[in-house]
Amino acid sequence: MVSGDMKRPTHLFSVALALAAGLAFGSHWCPAQSYTTTVLRKLGDSSPPPSATYTQILDNGPTLNNSGRVNFGVRLSTNNQAAIIGTGFIPDAILFRQESAAPDGNGTFVSFSQFGCNKAGASAFVGTLSGASPSDALKGAFVSLDSMVQVIRGGQSIPGGPGTISAISAGTPVGGIATNSLGEIAGRVQLQGTGSSTNDVAIYRGNGGPLTEVVRKGQSPPGATTIVELEAPSMNDLSEVAFLARFTGGTTYAYYVHDGTGLVEMARSGDALTGGGQIADFDTTESPVNIEGNIAFAARLVGTTNDRVLVHATDSNLTVIARKGTSAPGGGIFFDFSTTPVALNDSDELAFQARVENPAGTGTLLDTLFTWDGDTLHRIAAKGVVAPGGSDQFSGFGNPAINADGDVVFFASLFGTSDTGLFIYNASTGTLGQVIRTFTPFAGNELNSINFLSLPHLGSPFNGFNDSGQVAFRYRLTNGQTGIALCSPNPIPPAIITVESTEHTASEFTVTWSISNNAGVDVYRSSDLTAWGTPVSTNNIADTFTDSPRPAGTAFYALVPSGQSFP
Repeated sequence: MVSGDMKRPTHLFSVALALAAGLAFGSHWCPAQSYTTTVLRKLGDSSPPPSATYTQILDNGPTLNNSGRVNFGVRLSTNNQAAIIGTGFIPDAILFRQESAAPDGNGTFVSFSQFGCNKAGASAFVGTLSGASPSDALKGAFVSLDSMVQVIRGGQSIPGGPGTISAISAGTPVGGIATNSLGEIAGRVQLQGTGSSTNDVAIYRGNGGPLTEVVRKGQSPPGATTIVELEAPSMNDLSEVAFLARFTGGTTYAYYVHDGTGLVEMARSGDALTGGGQIADFDTTESPVNIEGNIAFAARLVGTTNDRVLVHATDSNLTVIARKGTSAPGGGIFFDFSTTPVALNDSDELAFQARVENPAGTGTLLDTLFTWDGDTLHRIAAKGVVAPGGSDQFSGFGNPAINADGDVVFFASLFGTSDTGLFIYNASTGTLGQVIRTFTPFAGNELNSINFLSLPHLGSPFNGFNDSGQVAFRYRLTNGQTGIALCSPNPIPPAIITVESTEHTASEFTVTWSISNNAGVDVYRSSDLTAWGTPVSTNNIADTFTDSPRPAGTAFYALVPSGQSFP
């Protein structure tokens, strides 16, 4: 801090800086985040007991929890068995193994679908079995940690009867199920023996005990007609379940959240939106539900040219986040929104993909990634924009994953090369950086391909990105070796601001400084060391500031790394 009444430097000081991840779109400078990448397991490694080796690393994962535990799929040297392996245990755990018996002894596992990794490291999956009776019992939904628990199974009697479960419905990459960190599963199932085709689909929730009915085809929620179709559910850590329903007549839809006591209507066909328009139907048929019980979705509007919107919904309010035909951050206008579910965290921040007409009126549509922080939209990456770590431009994107801090990781391909990579947007600094990229040196060879998982509507157990900023992925090297790796962010050294000189006249004050890490500097001014207000200069990368004309009397100045709060 420097007083404007002083004619020469009297104070050298440093300020801790906690910024991450490269350069943003625009002129905000900050130090680049670096990562340490650890190969966790690879082809040929030994498996947990019973001893075998990994002969194939499957490409449906890995998943990662906040403790850094990673679950991944393999094939073993023992009879080419498929298995789910959990790291972070001592020793590693086999959470699923082909040819092992079902928990109730009725049948033997043949295969599994996509799997998660919740806070405890447990994996939820849909398993297919052989030798089970009746034939409906050949598929079930299970959770595995210290032991495997059967949650939903074909042939199982349903709450309240009559009828049994005949199938776990398809509809998502995990076969119609969602899971949470409590070890619960919510699943959409087909029923038989109900006496009618009007009530033969339902969504149930359970943890290994009796199932709880969430909703059933044939019900008529308050203010609605009869449900004739149900989409696959999502679920949060309070056991609240979100789903989309279609009603008789075929043109009316509604999103609901079951809050544990009953159905809460979130949005329906015909709802009016701020800014004009009414919802016709929904482009995203599955939405995440966060800890607040809120959801987000893309929808179509009734009778308008600009008929696409992205909406955040609470139990009492619909907020239009973006609308076709309106200006998009970074240039152009929104055209439409991906039918892939958005990524939503518990702070109601979200990440999504949209097509933007840029420049507006040209018909040129560019895939673009955005975040919304609850108030403001931010563009984080766009087709044709140069990616961090080189001169190549983005050409396409995978599903984004968002963590509790609002940081976003995504897979991207690049123009003019066969390169792909994982990139991270840091919400606190508004910066974009590279995590890792193909055709760079890796594990004693060259990185050839990357598989990164993000199933945002199913929540954090189905992501390769956690709240600590770690990223898990499957890799393949140019020499054919495959494995599972974990990227962990390295601590960023603090930015050191050193005041080099000050000059003072009756009408102006000039301060010159140097700063490590090439960070920008915000300059604050106060007359009493108490009230600082907003910066008089922001993101200053010139390393000098002149206040002219300066206020009469004594003025105090504070130099703060850009992006850091003050005082």
